[in-house]
Parts: sequence; C-alpha cells; structure tokens
Amino acid sequence: MKSLMILISTFFYSLYGFSYEISLDQKKEVAYDLSSYIDFVVEWSSYKYNGETFPEVKFLDHTLIQIYTYGDYVYAQAEFSGEKLPEAMAVYDRESKAILISETIKEDEGKVEVALVHEFVHFLQDINGYTESLGEENLICSESEAYDIQVLWQIINEVEMNLIAEYQQKSLLAAMRCMGSPFSSN
Repeated sequence: MKSLMILISTFFYSLYGFSYEISLDQKKEVAYDLSSYIDFVVEWSSYKYNGETFPEVKFLDHTLIQIYTYGDYVYAQAEFSGEKLPEAMAVYDRESKAILISETIKEDEGKVEVALVHEFVHFLQDINGYTESLGEENLICSESEAYDIQVLWQIINEVEMNLIAEYQQKSLLAAMRCMGSPFSSN
C-alpha cells in the first residue's frame, strides 16, 4: 500500500509540480557566495566560465530529487519492487538550468555547500558542452569528476570531512561504471 501511495504521489508530483520550491536567498539566512563555487571549479578543472547566468537554486521534496535523479519510471519500478536506490541529495537539471537540493539537508550548511560544489561542476560541464558530448546513456561519466572536485573542495575548506571516504568511493564507482566494469554494481 505504501508503494502504491508513493507511486500515486510521484505521478501527481511530476504531472502537476506539487512541491515547494525555496530559493536559497529567500529561506536561508546564510548567504552562499555562488561565484566562489564557480571560481573553485574553474580553477580545478578545464572548464571555462564566461559570465553565463547562474542556475537557480531550489530546495525540493526529497522524493522529487530522487525522481529527477533516476527518472520517474526507474523510481516507480524501484518502489514497486522494493529496491533501494542510492540516495541523491541534489541534482543539476540541465533542462531548467537549476540546481535542485533535497529539503532534508536545507538546514545543514555544510551539506548544502558540498551539494552546491558538486552540482556546479555539472553546470560547468553542461555549459562547456561536455554532458552533451557524452549523450544521455553515458552521463555517469560526468560523476567521477564532480565527486573529485567536490572532495578537493571539502578537504581545502574542511567541510563534512566525515563524508570524504564515502564520496571517494562514489567517484571510483562512477568511473568504473563509465568504463563498463562488471565490478561496479550498486
């Protein structure tokens, strides 16, 4: 019954957009200097930034983040079969040029900053044509770089240090999936 309710709510979320969206500057008293994340990613990658409009940053219901990450079909199948998908806390939506962050972490400044750095890597990959060159079927190949730059930012800024090993593992698994390794299952 719970799975059916989630499936129905997922359908209505995706159909009618029932969610609350809160821009960072509207809800948080902590001011995030978004340009500092862009500057960091540009410094530690080969991507260029030429003053393009920053993506909008929104907090959404956690279920919606999972749907944006995995797609409604995969998410519904997983819910129906009882499969546990890896938790996603944020996603960069290339279509709307927005960074979407789970409301479950909105009060945790460190986790929000880590999510912003990671998703700004994807933003720069997008505006520099990298994600388009990969194609939809190979987007996993963009994850390893995003995790690596994120972890470097965490180390330099001493933020969420307890999660670094987990993110390094995710980076390695993403790289292995990109190369088609049979040892990279969830």
